[in-house]
Amino acid sequence: MARFGGDEFAIVVTRQLSMAEALLLRDRIESTLIERIDIGSALVQVSVAVGFAIPVDAHESRESILARADHEMYTRKTVLKRTFPSLQFRDHDLGHYVATVR
Repeated sequence: MARFGGDEFAIVVTRQLSMAEALLLRDRIESTLIERIDIGSALVQVSVAVGFAIPVDAHESRESILARADHEMYTRKTVLKRTFPSLQFRDHDLGHYVATVR
């Protein structure tokens, strides 16, 4: 694992993964790093989006693989933004969350 830039990291898996294995690894990383933080009046959801690319052949360049993984990560981020709220506000009188901001 290495910092790739800003808040992006690259993980290189040293063996060939099937699509199913790659999806399981992605889900495991995302679920491990998703965290809800209760700050009293609001619940903040911190999450990550993981993109991956499986080389199409032994001759595919690192740049091509990283570009495909980067594209996949932004696609995944769009999906997760629709799935997980970023911020929920609590009504203390009602005792539950009443508003969500994405």
